[in-house]
Amino acid sequence: MPKNDKKKKNAAKSRKGSIESKRELPLADQDQGYAIVSECCGNRRFKLECQDGINRMGHLRGAIRKRKKTWLKLGSWLIYAERIGFTGPRRGKDLEKCDIIEILADDEVARLRGLGEIQMEQSKQDDNCGFEFTEEDDMKEINFDDI
Repeated sequence: MPKNDKKKKNAAKSRKGSIESKRELPLADQDQGYAIVSECCGNRRFKLECQDGINRMGHLRGAIRKRKKTWLKLGSWLIYAERIGFTGPRRGKDLEKCDIIEILADDEVARLRGLGEIQMEQSKQDDNCGFEFTEEDDMKEINFDDI
């Protein structure tokens, strides 16, 4: 009776060097931009923080949704397309709507940062971490012997 040859076949395939091909770097065209997912709203909708400073409601396309290995989570970078003909929010609570057309991998985000397409935003907190310093505080001398 023959032994299990499947292990040998799979091992041979992996030894041959199955190299994952990198896809072409996706760049945003006109009426497109880069954004970060800030909140998941359900029903394939996500709140996005876009590079231009506008918060938008993004809708995940069906073609992306059907891919089994593609998951969209908080903090993911993506490319969105603005909806042409949409005039903006109707009420103060509504967000501008857009379509999510591409989800970026971590290595693609790093390459786009290197090209200058994606700018890192500084943290929303002030650099002084909530402390306010006055000129008097800067001018005081500290005697370490007293401590």
